[in-house]
Amino acid sequence: MRKTPDSIRRTTVILFVLSVAVLWTTWASAGRLLYPQREALRRAEWSISDVEKKVAAGGLDATHAGYLLKTVNSVEERLASQNLPQDNERVQKLNERIAEIRTKLQELATPGEPTPTQQHQATPQAASNQHSEPETSAVPAPAASTAKLPYPARETMRRLEGTMKDLETKLAKAKEIIQGSSILRGFPGPDTSAVLASMENEMKKNSVPQDHPRVQALIERMEAAKAQDETLRKEAAPKIAAFANAGDMSAYPHFNEDLEKLGSLTKEYKNAANSFFDTRPEVVKHTVELNSQLGPLASYLNKRLKEYQPLFQVNAGARNKYMRNQKWLDNAVTRFLQKKKQFLSQAPNIITGKVAKAKKMAKQATQQRKPLFFTGGVKQQLSQAQGIFSMYKGLKGEDDPGVKRLAAMIEEAKDEAEVARKALEKEIIATNK
Repeated sequence: MRKTPDSIRRTTVILFVLSVAVLWTTWASAGRLLYPQREALRRAEWSISDVEKKVAAGGLDATHAGYLLKTVNSVEERLASQNLPQDNERVQKLNERIAEIRTKLQELATPGEPTPTQQHQATPQAASNQHSEPETSAVPAPAASTAKLPYPARETMRRLEGTMKDLETKLAKAKEIIQGSSILRGFPGPDTSAVLASMENEMKKNSVPQDHPRVQALIERMEAAKAQDETLRKEAAPKIAAFANAGDMSAYPHFNEDLEKLGSLTKEYKNAANSFFDTRPEVVKHTVELNSQLGPLASYLNKRLKEYQPLFQVNAGARNKYMRNQKWLDNAVTRFLQKKKQFLSQAPNIITGKVAKAKKMAKQATQQRKPLFFTGGVKQQLSQAQGIFSMYKGLKGEDDPGVKRLAAMIEEAKDEAEVARKALEKEIIATNK
């Protein structure tokens, strides 16, 4: 029977599939690992390596060794679920490592029971000691305080030391608040007794040895925190008690008077800021007085603000009213100082200019034989220079070098003008005879 092309193709496909199956069976039987198996083996090798490192580092107690032994058992269970080929060289090596590390961990987990090897080694030694003289004293066991803390205790101590640090930080902050406040709504610190009680319970729950140096150091810090908390609470008690009476307005008899004073001072400094070039004697005097009061005014405001702090903590209305008035005064004083600075920088040139103009007018009066200039323009310029100078001297002080220079210049100009005026009068009288 002649085969058709379709039957030939089907036969070829079947043969190909059978060949792949045979090859896969041969590959699997030779201990080859599939991808999921390789990944499982890689994770298991990493876990066992981590356990080996911890064992090699030493210092493991029975409890920690028991935890690591559970890890090894868990690794074995995961490997068993992957049906790994036991004839694979990589799998065999890992099994050997697991068996070896398990033996070590079992010895560490049960330190009181010697292994058969230890018993075999101990028998000859015991026999040789049967005929020896009995020892007079036993070798003392290492003190518990010098031993390494068990793993659970170490973890507990790590958490408790963090809690202790946080508690100490909060107590330090509470100390700052208490010392910087005149009254307190309540104690600003933590509930130290509750925190310490919780720490003690956790130490008992996790069987933390009390005689270990690290534990003893923590206990000392706990006792210090308890003592500090008691001291802070005693210091805060009168300030907390004062809070109840802080809102009584009868305790602040000058409050309304101070509000009015702030308002009047605001108006005075606001007006004075525009009066530096006003040469009227009464204005000059008042402006100079306001300038001299700036130092005492700052002390007064600081004193009153401190005095009213207890009231402000309980009476928002009083606080807002007072602080609003003080802000307005602060703005007025700030503008006053700005205008003062501007005046002090301009005044010397203005004074010099007016003196020069007075001299020029005096010379012109002599040349043109006009004596009325001396009682008119010359006198006016010198009078304005003197008024501005009076303000300048009041702000700078008599001992200022610039003040002394300007004073000499004005006096010289006055003398020259008077001499010129008298000379012109004599000349005019002589001519008219």
